[in-house]
Amino acid sequence: MGLLSGCGKDKDTSVDEVTANLSLSSVSIAGTALTSGSIGMFVGSDNGYTARSNVKYTFGNPWSSDSPVVLGTNAPSMCAYYPYSSSLTDATAVSLTSRQYSADADFCYASAGTGLSATSNTLALNLSHAYAQMTLIIARDASYSGTCAVSAVSLSNAGLNASATLNLFTGVYQSFAGVVAFDPQITGIESGSSATVVALLVPVTTAMSGNLVIALTVDGTKLTTSVNVTSSGLSTLAAGTNYQGTLSVQPVSSSVSSVSVRGWTVNEIETELLLDSPEQ
Repeated sequence: MGLLSGCGKDKDTSVDEVTANLSLSSVSIAGTALTSGSIGMFVGSDNGYTARSNVKYTFGNPWSSDSPVVLGTNAPSMCAYYPYSSSLTDATAVSLTSRQYSADADFCYASAGTGLSATSNTLALNLSHAYAQMTLIIARDASYSGTCAVSAVSLSNAGLNASATLNLFTGVYQSFAGVVAFDPQITGIESGSSATVVALLVPVTTAMSGNLVIALTVDGTKLTTSVNVTSSGLSTLAAGTNYQGTLSVQPVSSSVSSVSVRGWTVNEIETELLLDSPEQ
């Protein structure tokens, strides 16, 4: 989808040269096309370009911008992210926080622009998830007589990351360890049924050791399990990967029946776990 080009000094480039607007033909996340919404794009101040911050492109065929990125003779350094936020101004230090899942917190990004220029100005952009994901399926055993209200979830290990800053140009995380905790506000689970809690986790690339402690507060009682990260395959938490565990709430205690790792990207393991006695 060629766009008009011509000679003259453009606001994105620092020298007189042939220019053309970037044509963004499609945007996808891990190969799945986006069919709505907006992304933000950044251009670095190198290769003859003037830096551009948070240029908004909105879904269409092609995607469009009120102030599109303009390409010159050289390829710029670029990056992009989704979903768009007007408050994101620094692509070198994007704040990430491990938290309960929500669609607007599921941050995705990509470095872009390799080979782009005024004479090759069309881009099909594929974004990657910045977070790992953990899904806890909490099943109420038919013999459990309580309401099965879940008022707190926490994950802890010395190597687990509670927050990070991410450089979108390089993909490098600066991570900060800490406990991940949130309230899923599950008011009850019917007998024989289950509820699902999903967390977004800052990736762990330096292998954790020891145990990952998963704690749930069920009907006011705190239950914990210690999962050996090495034997369970949870020593690292990869961006774009979903780690799933099934927990069974029973009359005397609770048990975790299995943990698996699957997609976003599919990479499955299985391990048997046992919860400790409830804390008084």
